[in-house]
Amino acid sequence: MAFDIVLFLHAAVPRAALLPALEQAFGMSLESADAPNDFADGAVALAEYAEGFAVGVGITAGLPPATPVRCAVQMLAELLKTDVLLENAEPQDRLSRWLLLSPGTDLARPMQVIELRHGLAVAPVEGLPVQRSALLA
Repeated sequence: MAFDIVLFLHAAVPRAALLPALEQAFGMSLESADAPNDFADGAVALAEYAEGFAVGVGITAGLPPATPVRCAVQMLAELLKTDVLLENAEPQDRLSRWLLLSPGTDLARPMQVIELRHGLAVAPVEGLPVQRSALLA
């Protein structure tokens, strides 16, 4: 059974820097169209956008990462020095489908996605609690 992670990076990040940061944060070897790896634990698909969040990232792996996803995304935000929007694959009672994690804080803020002509933006979801990302993992 495949394990999928969908996230968006606010800042444009050079592809050469992105794959090593993803591997470090998620604790797994990854391959992309630009960097094939026959022994990778998973694959990365990237999309670039002209408005709002600059890079979309999809990760597919055979098994979940060794590091809890929200902790890994928080580490990625720190490594890349940018906000990261994470699709919450299993939203529970009062959690949003989208969570925003930022460098310098361990808070995961619930967000709603706003579709733009050539990308996406976010707005806070009122009435949902802000959570510590380490506790959500």
